[in-house]
This record gives sequence, C-alpha cells and structure tokens, in this order.
Amino acid sequence: MINTTQVYQRELSSPFILKVFWLIWYAMWVSALAVFFAPQILSSMPFLWNPIISLILLIWIIFSWKFWMTKEPLNLVIFSLLAWLLWVAIAPLIWMAIAINPMLIMKAFIATSCLSFAAWIYWATTKKDMSWMWWFLMMAVIWLIIVWILNMIWPSSMVSMMISWVWVVLFSIFIAYDINTLKYYPENMAVAAAIWLYLSIFNLFQSILSLLTQLNNNNN
Repeated sequence: MINTTQVYQRELSSPFILKVFWLIWYAMWVSALAVFFAPQILSSMPFLWNPIISLILLIWIIFSWKFWMTKEPLNLVIFSLLAWLLWVAIAPLIWMAIAINPMLIMKAFIATSCLSFAAWIYWATTKKDMSWMWWFLMMAVIWLIIVWILNMIWPSSMVSMMISWVWVVLFSIFIAYDINTLKYYPENMAVAAAIWLYLSIFNLFQSILSLLTQLNNNNN
C-alpha cells in the first residue's frame, strides 16, 4: 500500500508514469512470447497446467515485494518472469477459447482495453484519492479466492459464472485504483507500479475471457 502523504502528485506526462507504461508494453511482448512457446514449456513443466500457480505467484508478490521491488535489475527480472509464467499458466484457457471461437480472444482484448482506458480517463479527470479502497479490495479478493477454491471442490457452473462476473467488476476497480496510485509512488518504484497495474490488467483479461468462454458454451 502506498502512503499518499509522502509523495507529490504527478502529471500525466511525468517520466515516472511514462516509464511505467513502457514497462507494461514490454510485459505485453513477454506475454505474447509466453503464449507462443507455451506448448514446449508446459510439456517440460506440467505443473504449470495448474491454475493455482497464478494464485501462488500473486500471493508471493503481495508478501515479498518489499524485499526486491527496488533492487535493480532483480525487480525487472522478476517482473519479466511473472509476466511469462502467468501467461503460460492460462495458455490452456486461451487455446480452449480459440478452439470454441477465435473471436473470443479479440473480444476479451477489446473489452480489457476499453475498461483500462476508462480507468485511465477517470484518473485523468478526477481529483479524488482512491488509496482508501486498498483494504476493501483485498478483502473482496480474499473472499472471492475462498469461493473459487470451494467451487473447485464442489463445481457449479452457475457459481463459476457469478465468480467470473464479480472478478471482471473487481479488477476493473483494481485498474482504476492502480492508475490512481501512480501519482504517489517514489521515483525508484516504477517496476512496482508496473507490476501491480499489469497484474490487474492480466486478471481482468483472464476473467473476461473465462466469462466469454462460459457464456459461449452455455449458448451452444
């Protein structure tokens, strides 16, 4: 959580924020390569098929980020590794969506882009501080993770659909929160800002794609 009382508010065109978005762009290319090489990676490391890997990585980031986030180039290496492994882990979902309807990928990408852009516009036009939402968002994530795990034990298509809808809403709010807090990061924490924003974008895309896949299956 960023202390908003210690750092001045930045302008949209500040070098720090531009660096964050360059890092996000870089992570997108790493992700594309991860999906492309996923068959070879998953055949040699089958444990990555398990979707819980994404959850474990996220929990590890939350609890360990203070130890490495400002240590260069370690922070960039971990950022790259995170972008790579997260997309390898959801490659099966991407392949399933392509098999059902290749347009699902494009729809999920467009929806993610539009929601992210809406969050950017909100940040550019509002003077409100959203830092108070951190604990509310984290509690919502914890409850959803519990429900998700229970649904894995006792599967229900209706519950899965509801979880996907809630994830979409929650990570849309997370993106708005992450963009809003870009104003307050110390100058040496651009990688930290990029990681949190990228995780929100990744999870939003995954949630939308999962939701579209479920809706398409239910309609067929």
